[in-house]
Amino acid sequence: PTDLPTYPFQREHYWLAPQSPGDARSLGLAPAEHPLLSTAVDLAGREDLVLSGVLSIATHPWLADHAVGGGVLVPATAFVELALAAGGRVGIDRVGDLTLEAPLPL
Repeated sequence: PTDLPTYPFQREHYWLAPQSPGDARSLGLAPAEHPLLSTAVDLAGREDLVLSGVLSIATHPWLADHAVGGGVLVPATAFVELALAAGGRVGIDRVGDLTLEAPLPL
């Protein structure tokens, strides 16, 4: 047998409040200095670069202007701009060919 406490259990909950999604720059990452890209990280021991960013109507309200079939899609020109920005960071100044297989909904 197990002894149970002689007092009533407290019915109060202590949950952590959810935090809003943070900006990757708050993690100490280098800023990418681009309106669509937030951070740039050079990978240790390699010549690779990882770029990241957040695309949403909250961060880029103009994206709402590209509504198709009742939903908001990332415009193809944004993909071109992302490719040019990433390429520019590594010495490539043009996009020779870009095929989009599927739309990117927001």
